[in-house]
Amino acid sequence: MTEPRSDEPFSRVGPAEARTLVQRGIQVVDVREPHEYADARIPGSVLVPLGMLLRSPRESLKPGPVLFICSEGIRSAVACEAAAAIGLVEVYNLEGGTGRWQAEGYPVESGAVADRVQAPGAPRAGAGTVDFLQSGERLVRIHRLRYLRAVSCRM
Repeated sequence: MTEPRSDEPFSRVGPAEARTLVQRGIQVVDVREPHEYADARIPGSVLVPLGMLLRSPRESLKPGPVLFICSEGIRSAVACEAAAAIGLVEVYNLEGGTGRWQAEGYPVESGAVADRVQAPGAPRAGAGTVDFLQSGERLVRIHRLRYLRAVSCRM
């Protein structure tokens, strides 16, 4: 299993490691938008768009290990930061996202998702707006600060 980098509170995994985690029954959270999720998704994943996750992470995630997925691994890295911020310890990011997952030949599902879109206790879509970019930018700033601190300590 890939170890977390010293400047990140989560582990980065490739599709092979992610597949092992999925087979073990880890919570798999896709943070893309509903139309992306409907096009192609990892079987067994649950859709919690990044904006919803950033608005109410405790209500959107179950306790325990979690694997985050997006299309390339960028939004899911932000989701990993949010999960770590609320105390989740075993947090994984699928590097390369669903694009890499598919390119390496792993299975995907497609089609309408209906009510699989919301996490239990989360507000219904359209129940309000989320300024996820602002929240995401804040998490990215935190991540960059950790990185800069780690780099400056090595000099």
